Amino acid sequence: MFRRIYIHAAISTLLAFLVLLFSSSIINLNTSNFNGFNSISAKLNFTDYYYSNFYSNNKINKDVVLINIGDIDRATITKLLDKVHSLNPSVIGLDVIFQNRGDSIIDQNLIQTIENCQSIVLPIVPKESISKEIKKPKGSINLESDANGVVKYVQLEGSEHFPSFSQVIAREYSEKSLSNTFKFLEHSVLKEINYFGDHNNFTHYEWSEILDTTPSIDFSNKIVLIGYAGSNWDHKACAEDHYFTPLDVSNNRLNHPSVSGMVIHANAITNFINNNFIKNVPPLLNTLLLAFVAFLINLYYMRYYRASNIPFYLRCRLFQILLTSLVAYLSFLLFDQFRIKTNLSQWIATLAISYDVCMFYILILLYLGNKYNFRSYIYLKAIK
Repeated sequence: MFRRIYIHAAISTLLAFLVLLFSSSIINLNTSNFNGFNSISAKLNFTDYYYSNFYSNNKINKDVVLINIGDIDRATITKLLDKVHSLNPSVIGLDVIFQNRGDSIIDQNLIQTIENCQSIVLPIVPKESISKEIKKPKGSINLESDANGVVKYVQLEGSEHFPSFSQVIAREYSEKSLSNTFKFLEHSVLKEINYFGDHNNFTHYEWSEILDTTPSIDFSNKIVLIGYAGSNWDHKACAEDHYFTPLDVSNNRLNHPSVSGMVIHANAITNFINNNFIKNVPPLLNTLLLAFVAFLINLYYMRYYRASNIPFYLRCRLFQILLTSLVAYLSFLLFDQFRIKTNLSQWIATLAISYDVCMFYILILLYLGNKYNFRSYIYLKAIK
């Protein structure tokens, strides 16, 4: 008879998952067009909450250098590019789209300067652009965001996808350091960015600082990104080519995006080189682990069930609260130390309903025992 308790615990676990699945479907159906719910869910996202409330980084990445072009024209960009090239960088990433042709002489000088650069990566542009004529490595500068408009992912090269701008730059920088990265990512299309920081966490310059500087600056063995970050680095109200990221999600995040596309590319490049993207636990593994834990919890509830016993109910509720808190703590610890991300919302939701579903199932067993003399382990325990 005691062996049947395992069957009952398994059935109770299955019921909990069915309730969770049904509830999730109803919530998604009823809130798909409700902006208020979407706004709240953006703030409750695991990575958003971690980065905006707990993450702190005072380190400076000196391997990736950022240069803001501000509002300069193509002639000045040509001078800037020529100067940067003379400072011996390993790779130049030119995050600029030259959409329409301008002065033919200026454009020709710009094209010639780009072609003279030994290692430079350009963006893939769908529209008419002078960069289409240049035979240099190119990558997609499209940024992948979640349903709430927060940029979190970088697209990888695949049969139906162009390589990302950051992926091509990292490959140009070091084929050797990327070998293990691509082996690890070979079955993925999107990888979640492990943000190192904003522009203050990278060596960064205004364009004028480079043109006005002496040759004492040396970009040897460095990746130099040239792109737009506002009229200057401190231009906080700039919305052009700026995006929401987990670094700036807070109660007032909807005011304006604060991280430039160039900074996001710099973070992705850092991930490619160091092979430290966020590692999401596969959904199947996450579900199997959760099902096993939920099964053990239900087994505990049924093994020590006492009908109409207030200390038993209090003990179970306390156990539920402590276990949920422990799971949340361990999930944050895994992410903080190893950047391993679990589906925390699924864990908390399952643990939150497991007790009530288990008690509901126990009531069904008691009803069947009283009505149809179904002699389950729980029923026999209750009538003692």
